[in-house]
Amino acid sequence: MMSTPHTRIPVRQKRLGRRIKQFLLVACIVVIGYALLFFSNHIKDPDACLGCHVMQPQVKTWQVTAHNRFDCITCHKNVSVATFVFREFTGRYRLPVENEKFIQDQICLDCHSKERIVTPPGDLLIPHGLHMQKGIDCIDCHENVVHANVNDELIVKQGVAPEAVTLEMAEKLATFGNRIEMDKCMQCHNGAKAPRECSTCHTDKEAPESHNREKWGTEHGREAFLDITSCNQCHEYNVAKKKAYDETADALVNVQREARTNGFCYNCHIQRPVTHTKVYSVDHPEKARKFSQGCLACHNREKEPKNAVAPPTTSVYCEQCHFILHQSDWERKHPDKVRADGDTQCYQCHAATSCAACHSQKR
Repeated sequence: MMSTPHTRIPVRQKRLGRRIKQFLLVACIVVIGYALLFFSNHIKDPDACLGCHVMQPQVKTWQVTAHNRFDCITCHKNVSVATFVFREFTGRYRLPVENEKFIQDQICLDCHSKERIVTPPGDLLIPHGLHMQKGIDCIDCHENVVHANVNDELIVKQGVAPEAVTLEMAEKLATFGNRIEMDKCMQCHNGAKAPRECSTCHTDKEAPESHNREKWGTEHGREAFLDITSCNQCHEYNVAKKKAYDETADALVNVQREARTNGFCYNCHIQRPVTHTKVYSVDHPEKARKFSQGCLACHNREKEPKNAVAPPTTSVYCEQCHFILHQSDWERKHPDKVRADGDTQCYQCHAATSCAACHSQKR
């Protein structure tokens, strides 16, 4: 069947259409290539991050640290141009902005030596090579070295909008926010996984002579009530909390705050003391009369006191047992009470053997 004049396409027209398609294809490739080249170069420039309002916290903290001599891409090699363009133009990113990719040790080792031992504070000895042999990555300890934990400290805790972060805020945060918290060190240096003695890492810090006493572990509380601030100087590992520490006029409040919130103290105080034997319900009155404040470091008087400094380290509180005050002449009157109500309530405080202390005697 022969084509009609209306359906036949001239050969010259076909060639023209093909050339137009080829031109458009080449033009698209050139435009896309140019765009990728532009963004690949643009993304290496810190101004690319600075121009994005949601990146202000990260850029401002970078600007006030020694790492500001290096472009962002020097460390963040895993930033994808395609991802950058996609998220920038679609707005598909989470706030606060975080680096989702792991920063390899080799990036740090391009400038830093793993043989480094001495650290800026002067008295610290940290064998970086040994830590690397143990499988500890640089980022495990130094994750805040550039950006000073700005997301948690300013964006989350203080509610500062990303675009509102200033250089002044960053400088203030960098005075403590980019330090390694000693809490992180103590996760390994707990005496089981790694040594916990001060001299392991500190060259000019030895435990005070009082700490070497045989019963220091159970007797240190009295000295804490006399000068908890001195204890805090060594045993508060959170730099920000140490900087903001403010001693009150009430020694009990000061001790409760440290015993219940300071990680070093709390980790011991949540465990049952060795002095609290099985019959401690019988033995504790005499000790409580001599030093009741020591009890209140961990225990509350009431179940839910209105002005508690922090939650107690134990669920046992004084009024759990001491909800009834014995009447005068109780020794003579208590048999009638026991006969009428039974002895169940007595054993909430007294051990069964305590009755024999009197009832075995001839009267």
